[in-house]
Amino acid sequence: MRTGKPWVSPIREMLPPALVETVEKAGLKMLASVLCGPLAHQELSEDGALLSRSELEVSDQVSGVLNVYRDTLDPIPSADLEQLKAFAEQAAVAIQNVRRWDRVKEQLQATSSMNTRLMGRERYINQLLFRIQQLEQELSRYKAA
Repeated sequence: MRTGKPWVSPIREMLPPALVETVEKAGLKMLASVLCGPLAHQELSEDGALLSRSELEVSDQVSGVLNVYRDTLDPIPSADLEQLKAFAEQAAVAIQNVRRWDRVKEQLQATSSMNTRLMGRERYINQLLFRIQQLEQELSRYKAA
């Protein structure tokens, strides 16, 4: 799976003997695992720039593994594996977008909180300035008298 190719194996070969019977009773006989990560191919635009839906597609980051369980030991057609890879790539983009959205929400909350504090301080400073102006007017009246 480290090569980026899907990994297909009968479940009997992967599990300890104590679990095989339970899993097979559930009707599961084969497992196909596909990395949720970058796209295998990258397209170039006319000016040579990389066309990409997200940074994830050009990174080496793996967001997870898509596991597909089958109830048969028949080989999985290569077209189906390619479709699973495409779905895993889309899932990786979706996972990364959710993570980005969470970061943006956290930054927005922090910025909003800071903005609220700054507005409170601005009001306090404006009140101080107003009081200073009042005291200056009062002082100038005393000097004039």
